[in-house]
Amino acid sequence: GGTQQNEGRVYRKASRAMHWAFSVAILCALHVQLFALNNGDVRLSGGTQQNEGRVEVYYSGQWGTICDDNWSMADGAVVCRQLGYDGVAKVSYNAAFGPGAGPIWLDELSCLGTESSLLSPTCQHNPWGESDCTHAEDASVVCVRKQATKPDSLPVRLTCPQYNAGGTCSRCPSKRFTRPGDCSLETAVQGIVEVFNNGEWLPLSAKGWNTRISKVICGELGYPISLKAPTMKELWPNYDGSLSASCVNGGQSCDPQAITENNVFRDGLRRTLLTGLDCTGNEVKLRDCYFAAMGPYDNTGGDVAIVKCGFTPHSSCLSGTSESYRLRGTAVPWSGRVEARIGGTWGTVCDRLWDSIDANIVCRGLGYGSAKTPTFRAQHGRGAGKIHFTELKCSGKETLLSSCPNRAGVAAEQCGHVGDAGVVCNVPSSQCFPPSSKLYQEADKQNPAYINNFVEINGPSGWGILCFNTAFDFDSGNTICRESNDMFMYRTRNGVAGGYSGAFYKGAVTCNRNAMRASECNLQLVATGSCPEGHLVVDCTAGLPDLVPDINAFQRSLENYLYVDRQPMYYLTCAQQEGCLGNSAAGKPSDHYRSLLRFDSQTMNWGTADFLSNLQPDQWIWHSCHNHYHSFKGFNQYELLSHSTGLSVADGRKVSFCIEDSSCSDGSPHYHCGNGVQGISTNCGDVYAGYLDCQWVDVTDVPFGRYVLRQHLNPNRLVPESDDLNNVATCTIDYIAGYYIKVISCSLSDH
Repeated sequence: GGTQQNEGRVYRKASRAMHWAFSVAILCALHVQLFALNNGDVRLSGGTQQNEGRVEVYYSGQWGTICDDNWSMADGAVVCRQLGYDGVAKVSYNAAFGPGAGPIWLDELSCLGTESSLLSPTCQHNPWGESDCTHAEDASVVCVRKQATKPDSLPVRLTCPQYNAGGTCSRCPSKRFTRPGDCSLETAVQGIVEVFNNGEWLPLSAKGWNTRISKVICGELGYPISLKAPTMKELWPNYDGSLSASCVNGGQSCDPQAITENNVFRDGLRRTLLTGLDCTGNEVKLRDCYFAAMGPYDNTGGDVAIVKCGFTPHSSCLSGTSESYRLRGTAVPWSGRVEARIGGTWGTVCDRLWDSIDANIVCRGLGYGSAKTPTFRAQHGRGAGKIHFTELKCSGKETLLSSCPNRAGVAAEQCGHVGDAGVVCNVPSSQCFPPSSKLYQEADKQNPAYINNFVEINGPSGWGILCFNTAFDFDSGNTICRESNDMFMYRTRNGVAGGYSGAFYKGAVTCNRNAMRASECNLQLVATGSCPEGHLVVDCTAGLPDLVPDINAFQRSLENYLYVDRQPMYYLTCAQQEGCLGNSAAGKPSDHYRSLLRFDSQTMNWGTADFLSNLQPDQWIWHSCHNHYHSFKGFNQYELLSHSTGLSVADGRKVSFCIEDSSCSDGSPHYHCGNGVQGISTNCGDVYAGYLDCQWVDVTDVPFGRYVLRQHLNPNRLVPESDDLNNVATCTIDYIAGYYIKVISCSLSDH
């Protein structure tokens, strides 16, 4: 059941021991036949694992199949016993593993189930080769394999000799993952596979190795594909012969340490760990694969498994792709809520029947390794908009989720975003990438139980921590927390690092939102003798709020307010004081009328942490005219844009006076303005109704025509969010003579 031309099946016989049944392969390309074939020998073909497939029997110099007429568990038990397995798990009919070719040797087979071979006299059947069947009726079987007792974990790595003059062995990639603009298929790493068990690293035998196993190894190591592996001679030119025989080889000097260490490395290949290793290719880690037993075993021949793993082009490079994926809601791009773009629209996936096989398609489609952990129940926050799939039943052969059997449409929407699926994908270890920033931890002087995380950067004078007055924004903090522990930053503080002995820096750290390491940022740092103002502390977190405008509520409110509201200045005194009217309102008499485009604004928090104001209660501003506090400046920004030019023609702003849980999709509201505690809990929403002051855009000076009404939550990013690309809702409207409003369409940003 090999997957390459030079791989073949093992012809197992009852007289062969189990060890040989799993460890011997026929190399077809070399035309090497290890065993003489006899009439009645059997093999399994077409399966993804060695213990399953279409039953083929050898007779009169030719392989053929068995008709499924009268095919039973007893017949399957004889085949499995003949192949050296422990029993039969299942028999199948109608060419379940694909139709065979050649003669149909046996029909109406009937065995007792206790026989050692199909040639046994008690296995009755039609004369050899006499059958009225077609290959659409080929019989199949799944045999029971004795499974080794597995340890809790089997870590995998690639290893190379320390001194490798002229060889291609490389265990560290040039990057951790593919990014936009990386458009080539490229080799990432290649080396000898080693597995850790009982305190030591041991290689795996090359016997029986196939591309399915390589795929699993590369996936677990964080790479999307396995490539054709090099030979040992290409990988390590010094492998053949003793290093001490030649002091100069490929430019390598005569170094006694090199000779000693490489000989020790070679000796380490003389033992291997597993026998009978077999994978389907869908496993997320080696431990999930089948293996018959665990060693160590003698490997005198020194043939060990070698893999070559690669990066695929980034999905942004694939023009015309009808389906693409992204992960949202976490600080790193390789984990999060799964979102799929189908037909130009982004949506989520329901977690009903969601598993690692489904998640593998997403991870590898994004250029990562296999799915380390599928996640459920909106663990990374809820999405918005469509739900594209539910009850996915992927086999592992698909490259797109849409190719898997699934339910969509109404069935998917009924799942609700409470069931949004997610995944954590495997990526290469960070050990190959020396840090460019760290978090220096020291107990707080005022509260020793609290640990301060001081920002430590490898700057122009070596490692040093930042002074508090260093220019440092949310994106910069995210980068530091992301590099240190795959988290977000949610705030900065002032602290005193009394025990630090390195350098001190002031200046500026400027990172873009996608930077993964401080070395990718613009570091304008100058060493200073001390930081009299204190040292910069960052607090990291795994979860943040995620504000999302309710696009349906926005559209419904515009459709309900069919006409622009006409109000005299007499009723707009407080609104004018808050700056909610156009400039032309200044100095107008009380009987002057303004035209106000009203709408509701419902803000949902679909993140994994509560949304709180950036101001403490003692910083809130009292507005005497409205008789309430303003707890958050710039909570929501409203604009009316020209449909043709995109330029702003009128704007408004919502200075929050009461952020509270107006409605919750599950659980009870926690924040309520009446008790003086303001915020939006996870999975709750805050509503500003259209009848309230300033819940409008003043269109008094706007001519009739087509426009785009936009609301933008948290536009200045005053409060950190896990995703601020989904904060904008827009509706295209017609403003018609007679002050009439007609809604054309509405959409949510980034969807």
